[in-house]
Amino acid sequence: MPCIHALRVFVAAALLAFGLAGCVLQSPDALFPEAKGVAALEKLGMRFTSESLSKGVWVAEDGGEIIFTRQGKHYVARNSNENDEITVLFVPLGSGRFVLQAQEGEGKPFAYMIASISEGRMMMSPLFCDELKANAELAAQVTFTGTDCSARATWTAKSFAKAADVVAPARIRLTPVK
Repeated sequence: MPCIHALRVFVAAALLAFGLAGCVLQSPDALFPEAKGVAALEKLGMRFTSESLSKGVWVAEDGGEIIFTRQGKHYVARNSNENDEITVLFVPLGSGRFVLQAQEGEGKPFAYMIASISEGRMMMSPLFCDELKANAELAAQVTFTGTDCSARATWTAKSFAKAADVVAPARIRLTPVK
C-alpha cells in the first residue's frame, strides 16, 4: 500500500503527514464541531513516543516526542523536533473508541482515524480509502478520486462507528512518556 510510507511520516511529524498523505478519509469542512471534543488523553498524559505496525511488529518511529496541548475541547499536537502543529479533536464513539479529527492548518482538509485507549496506550487506525472502498455501505458515503477519498454529506457518527468495525487493527500506537 503506497500510503504506508506516508503513515510513517505522519507519525514522525506529530500526526501531520496523514492529513497530507491522501488515501485516508478527508473532508473539506469539519464533520464534528469543537463542542463534541473530549479530553481523551486526560488519563494518559500529554507526551508520547510513537510506533507503527510493520509486518506484525511495532517499530519505534525516529524523531522526537509527540506533545499534545489542550486548548478548549481540542488538542494541538506537535513533534518535539518540528515547528508544525496540527489540531486534533477526539469525538467519542462509545465502547472506548473515538474519532480523531485532525487538521494541519486553516484551509487544509480534515483527516480522520479511529482511536482507542488500550493497555495504557493510544491505538490509532487510519481510515484508508482502500479499506473504505471494500465495504459497499461505507463506499456509498464516500467520493473516491484516484487514491484520495472524501466523506459525503451522508457520512455521520454512525458511519464512523461502522468504519471502526471494518478497518484493520491499529497501525499506530502512542505510548506515554513517564
